[in-house]
Amino acid sequence: MDGAPVPLDGSEAFVTYGRGLLKVFNAAKNFGFISPVFKGAADVEGPPLPRSVDEGIWFFGNHSLPYRAIPGVELTFEIWENASGKAQARSVSIAAEPSAVVPVEQKQEIQHQHHHPMPEKGGGKGKGSQLHPNEPRVIYPSVYVSDVPVEWNEAAIRKLHRQLGLNPDTIMGL
Repeated sequence: MDGAPVPLDGSEAFVTYGRGLLKVFNAAKNFGFISPVFKGAADVEGPPLPRSVDEGIWFFGNHSLPYRAIPGVELTFEIWENASGKAQARSVSIAAEPSAVVPVEQKQEIQHQHHHPMPEKGGGKGKGSQLHPNEPRVIYPSVYVSDVPVEWNEAAIRKLHRQLGLNPDTIMGL
């Protein structure tokens, strides 16, 4: 056997920070795939991306994505490698400010996937729609609740969300 033996203790190592576009997300099974993966702005510090993420990177749990995250949204994450050198994304979250480094062909592909022109319709506003540079890619509804009974605690509110089929992980500011 060449090289050092692979430790069986599940040791993993942090590699660098990355950005990428959500390609696949299965909230029910709690995993997703990010592709393409890129470094972000040229002034971002840290080591280069490992070659193992050229085709994309998986994440299993360890994310803060909303239940209905849609493909194409830009993400930030940590890249970790296990003892075998396989990369995995951790601490995955939606990018606070989308990067300008998303490859142009990827932007066009994403727009193509989400904007299906309807030839039988007229030539109104929606025809050939393209996102404005300042338009958010995802808009999340905000709901403010007041006058909640004092005896309700955070656990009770999260339980109520689950009973109503809502994702309690989207609750902010209890």
